[in-house]
Amino acid sequence: MPRTCVLLSLSLLLSCAACARAATASTIVSPPSFRSANLTAAGLLAATKYGKTVLAGDEITVAAQEYADCLVFRVQARTRGYVALGFVDPFASSVDVLLAWVDDDTGTGHVMDMHGKTETGLTPEKDVSQDYELLASFQNGSHISVVFRRAWDTCDAHDDVVFGVCTRKPVFFKISSES
Repeated sequence: MPRTCVLLSLSLLLSCAACARAATASTIVSPPSFRSANLTAAGLLAATKYGKTVLAGDEITVAAQEYADCLVFRVQARTRGYVALGFVDPFASSVDVLLAWVDDDTGTGHVMDMHGKTETGLTPEKDVSQDYELLASFQNGSHISVVFRRAWDTCDAHDDVVFGVCTRKPVFFKISSES
C-alpha cells in the first residue's frame, strides 16, 4: 500500500483537568515490538536519539526518528497538562489524533488514540483500536516529555491516517494552558 502524504499538526482538542497536579514523574514502557532492546527512559528522552527536529519553539519541541516499521516521536512541551497531535491527511477530511499526558497523582504517562472529521469541527472520539505505544514519559515543575511510536500503516483504515513523506511537516500547534 503506498504511503499517503500526511501533515503533522498540533491542536488543542480536549481539556484534561486530571493532568495538571504537582509531581515529578518518569515512566518507561518497552513493548516487545520495538526494535531496540537496550532502550532506557533517559535514552529515549535524550535529544541525540532523533534524526529530525520537526518543530521547535519556546513552548514545544517535537522530534522524530524513522524506523523500517514505525516512527518514534519525542514531544517536550512547557505544560503540566496535555499535548494533542493531529495527523492530517490532505486528501481526506479525517484527522488522526494523539492525546498525551502524565498523570500528576501516579506519575504514569498516557497516550490515547483518537480521530475526528473536519466537517464536525474536529471533535475527537476515542479510536476502538489504540495504535500508539507509549515508550517513555517525564514530568517536572514546568514541562512534560513523552516518547511514543506508531506504525507507518496501522491497517486501521476507519480511524488512522497512513504516515508518509510529509509526516514531519508541522502546520500549527497548541498545548493545554495548565502550568
